[in-house]
Amino acid sequence: MRDDGVLESGVDPCLGHGGRARGDLTSAGRIDLDRTAAMIAAQAVIQAEAGADIVGPAAMVRGTTSCVRQALDENGHRDVATMPHLIFDSALYEGYRATMRATPASGAHRPFQISPRQPETAVDTGLAFVGEGADMLLLEPGMLSVDVLTTLKQKTAAPLMPFSVSGEYTRLAPLDPGTGRRDFRPLLELFMMLKRSGAERIITYAAADLARLLAG
Repeated sequence: MRDDGVLESGVDPCLGHGGRARGDLTSAGRIDLDRTAAMIAAQAVIQAEAGADIVGPAAMVRGTTSCVRQALDENGHRDVATMPHLIFDSALYEGYRATMRATPASGAHRPFQISPRQPETAVDTGLAFVGEGADMLLLEPGMLSVDVLTTLKQKTAAPLMPFSVSGEYTRLAPLDPGTGRRDFRPLLELFMMLKRSGAERIITYAAADLARLLAG
């Protein structure tokens, strides 16, 4: 299996009140869907020209994937794949947000993310992305997307790629303060379950560590 260069395509403008939004904003502070799609498409072309094999539109805005696909094709990058993100709202992002100073002023919830109470919305959105030309789908957080993963596996042939986010890494690969080493066994058990459930590949911060562990 080849090593692919994967880049996320997104627009995260900083707002005056310290929050962030996954899209270009109007003067009223709302996401401008058309401008967001156009900006992400332009970004994807730049990423492809820089050598990306896969670009991942992360705005969770319908229509963005088709816009990215059209822009890539028109600029001679038909071989570059698209992997839009399918994102559940989750407390597992809070550590990352704190580190990046990206916690929304309105609280932890972000309106573009799918509620964990609405798995049918995630399935419908994923299938819509595939209908727009997505070559594969990224699902995050990985451990909280298993039901959607198994349902999508039955409904589409597109490869499904769970993303094990930083909150999963810190919780399921705990650091031993005495040795400075992490115990990757719980994380590896999660990944075996994701593979059983239909994951084509798994994206993780622990990739290099697990590769060494499995090779050893």
